[in-house]
Amino acid sequence: MIIIWILFILAVGISILLYNGVKSYRWVYRLTHPVRYTQQPNTKAFYTYKKFTFQTNDGITLAGIDYCPKTACIGTVLVCHFLGGSKEAVLMFVDFLLMHGYRVLCYDNRNHGESETAEGVRATLDQDFSAFYQAIREMGIKGPYGIMGFSMGASVALRAMQKYPDICAAVTDSGPMMFAKNYFRYVLNNKKIRNPLQRILFLCIFLYYAGFAKMERETYRTLKQLKGNPVLMIHGKKDTIISPDDPCLAYSLLKSPNAALWLIPRARHLMNRFNKPTEYVERILAFFDQNIAIKIHNEENSADLAQRKCLWEE
Repeated sequence: MIIIWILFILAVGISILLYNGVKSYRWVYRLTHPVRYTQQPNTKAFYTYKKFTFQTNDGITLAGIDYCPKTACIGTVLVCHFLGGSKEAVLMFVDFLLMHGYRVLCYDNRNHGESETAEGVRATLDQDFSAFYQAIREMGIKGPYGIMGFSMGASVALRAMQKYPDICAAVTDSGPMMFAKNYFRYVLNNKKIRNPLQRILFLCIFLYYAGFAKMERETYRTLKQLKGNPVLMIHGKKDTIISPDDPCLAYSLLKSPNAALWLIPRARHLMNRFNKPTEYVERILAFFDQNIAIKIHNEENSADLAQRKCLWEE
């Protein structure tokens, strides 16, 4: 009789665990497969654009877009969008780059925009960016590049800068995420998930199965390796989604004369440009002009001088 009761209790316990596990996994799936942002660029704007597709090394087809200014191009900036965003959604944040003469290339992460859906929930942000970077290199678009990352895209931008030497300057807005557990607790509270078992399982799936704890550690190591590189970090002091503590820690790891942290007093998540519109534009343009446009100009002058020298020697 005791064995029967033990088996019954075990069966009930396993059933409860499975039920809550499935429910937690569904929450994770919904967050990693958000409602898609679908909007077409303005065809009568101050830029032209061309869409393209490319594949990741695990066979997922992603969508990209190449925005070109109608004026002379002074450099190229790569852009990584936020969770639930797309290559079109970020245009409102970076259109001033096009007006100033920068070429802007963006892409949709899997499960976003016009990119293909992947059924799993494992984090593949770096994998998707690597495929994007390879695609633009194959298109003949040469560096040096600047890079901008928004929210979850901020961490991607920083890790990309460390991996690819052609990415010479990075701007982060509302990121990077340094305390992943705090962010996912915010999500749980925002979704009003009170069940303690579901909360634990949700965190375990995201942090250890999806791989966000590993990504957090990789970002930490990346920032140490980037010390001395040009990085401009912009964050709102009223950001309740990714706390200002995150960029403050990131800045302390890469602090140098070439790094800057601008905390905007009343700005919330992804609202920095709209809170301080003029200063936001001026700071980013000055940063990219100094670290990308001038660099390209100097390299072109050096190449021109080298070519003239060859002609003289002939």
